[in-house]
Amino acid sequence: MSKAFRQESSSVEVREAVMKAMGIDTSPMMYQRDEHSTLREVIIGHTIGAAYPPKGKSTDNFADHIPYLSGDFYDQFEEGQRIPFEAFAPEIVEAYNQLHADMKAAYEAEGVIVNVLEAPTDRQLDYFGWTEGTGYWPVTLASNYQVFGDVLVEMMSSDNILESALAGFQSREVYRKKYQENPNAVWAAMSASAPYDQAADDSDTLFVQGGDIRMLDDKNIIVGVGEATGQEKATSTNLEGAEHFKRMMERFGFTVHIVRFNGDLAFHLDYLFGNIAPNTFAVIEGTFLDGLPEILKDADIIWLPAEDADRAGANVVSLGPDARGQYRVMVPSRRTGPTLVEGLEIRGIRPVEIECEVVASTGGSIRCATLTVARENNTVPESFSS
Repeated sequence: MSKAFRQESSSVEVREAVMKAMGIDTSPMMYQRDEHSTLREVIIGHTIGAAYPPKGKSTDNFADHIPYLSGDFYDQFEEGQRIPFEAFAPEIVEAYNQLHADMKAAYEAEGVIVNVLEAPTDRQLDYFGWTEGTGYWPVTLASNYQVFGDVLVEMMSSDNILESALAGFQSREVYRKKYQENPNAVWAAMSASAPYDQAADDSDTLFVQGGDIRMLDDKNIIVGVGEATGQEKATSTNLEGAEHFKRMMERFGFTVHIVRFNGDLAFHLDYLFGNIAPNTFAVIEGTFLDGLPEILKDADIIWLPAEDADRAGANVVSLGPDARGQYRVMVPSRRTGPTLVEGLEIRGIRPVEIECEVVASTGGSIRCATLTVARENNTVPESFSS
């Protein structure tokens, strides 16, 4: 990363003004030191062509804990049948369209560049040989990629719900351009999952999803393996995948902490554990099956009630400090998540509220719907460093 980019936000504004006057491109480089520095650029999705994962054993983990899909929803379909949003859940299309519009407006109001995905091509939809396309999930994207410092980790095909992977192709073009612009960047791809019959089982193979991975700071990463009652396999990221990810990221200087989390509460860890500010996190009660991880023993934690898991209470995106140094976090609205909003305000952190109650019941919310491209390399203020 260039020395010019690794400066505090106040000097960045001056640098950008000078560069703009000289006709130089000022778009931020792909970089994320942590998940609470000033957010500069993101990617969000759409509902065009969206379809639920098809009925089958490999989707049981996904469907069982999601209120909208639990119960008898899948009873009306045959195995492998396409389930487009617009035909079977038009209200979800409306809710996600509103979520994306609200998030785009909020991000831009806070000075964040927003990239919106384009519609998929036929070739992309048929990448895995699904001639009729059994599913496509472009509404929530965070499982596909994550940026750790200058390292872009691609997780498209290590996903146990491959419908999520297809949406990664459009995101990839944004990252590809950023990768080419940054000579210090590394593009690392996780191993693809072994072929398996989605209508029968998910076999023994490697699964890793970005929804189970959070950066704690510039050196520590936490990756969760979800365990749910009555399910032999992990909800999403499995132990083999977590260990594979750990070995890879430790080569880049990170320490990776593997934890077990309560898969009865959520499919992914990012529904239960959210980054707020330096050493400050939002956590749903009952998340960690082995108790609070040692790395979090001294953290400032905003504890949220277990029922907030269904409202995606911890599925948040930290916007980092604004020009005045105040931290901001994009969160579910006060109406559905009062505990978190009140916890932020007590700490002098400004909540940027988004209405997301309906989409939270379908398996994705604010953090799920956001791919980070770039953040500033802010200095951690003394008020958060103790």
